[in-house]
Amino acid sequence: MMLLSEIDENVIERLTINLSVSDLDAGFVSDIAAVVKDSPGKISLFIDLKNEEGRTLNLFSRGTKVRLSKELKVFLRERQRLEMLDFKLS
Repeated sequence: MMLLSEIDENVIERLTINLSVSDLDAGFVSDIAAVVKDSPGKISLFIDLKNEEGRTLNLFSRGTKVRLSKELKVFLRERQRLEMLDFKLS
């Protein structure tokens, strides 16, 4: 297992963010949009939204790719610590 800071961005092809619809609000959308906009790169971005019934909607951003900028890492770690989301790199 590697730390997020040790992973070479050249190996990562995909960032998947998993979150519940109940945690999705205007503030979260605004925050993630700003961080993603400020972190352009070559990693594909996927968002998996889970509803209260356990169904998942898989979203893929065709026009936006990201890099693992310091701001994006902090955003993901903080929200993961608060149990607002989970994410995986592959």
